[in-house]
Amino acid sequence: DPARSTQIARDWFSHPYPIFKRLALFAASHDYCITPDQWVEWLVTDNAWWLWSVETKRETMRLFVLQGHVLTTQAQEKLEELILSGPPRNMFHEDLDPEEWKRLVDRNVWLRLAKLQSSGVELGFVASERLAKLSDNHPEWRLANNERDEFSHWFSMTGDPDFQDSREFIIAPRKKDELVVWLR
Repeated sequence: DPARSTQIARDWFSHPYPIFKRLALFAASHDYCITPDQWVEWLVTDNAWWLWSVETKRETMRLFVLQGHVLTTQAQEKLEELILSGPPRNMFHEDLDPEEWKRLVDRNVWLRLAKLQSSGVELGFVASERLAKLSDNHPEWRLANNERDEFSHWFSMTGDPDFQDSREFIIAPRKKDELVVWLR
């Protein structure tokens, strides 16, 4: 019963708990369940909290990849504008220095625009230009083949195909001073 399923997903999003937001966004990532206008409205609510939250990052990224290509022009413009404005400052620690904050915003904006573009949608001019500029400034940023960039944490073990790629991130520095900085 598609109509009933759609209503259940809408009801899920009305609950204030992240697990229900995740369920609703997951449902929206499937064809013919939730309209693009509806899921974009969900992402706009609460000062775009659910667009930027790590609690819903996986579902939001999957939604962009799987349903971004069916966005209406109006919904796409609204979503791109929201992404380009970056995450709300109050979602992050107050003690971030300006350079850290800029890199965090740039990375989050880049990831969302790149995921949206990967759906096959043609980004608007401003979004396309911003994505190109961020990509030029950070050539090391690439979408992961295994979708690990959609998760807040990723673990690889010996034998996993991406283990070698991630080794540099798991080995702690050996010098005491460097270790202190690394641990902070």
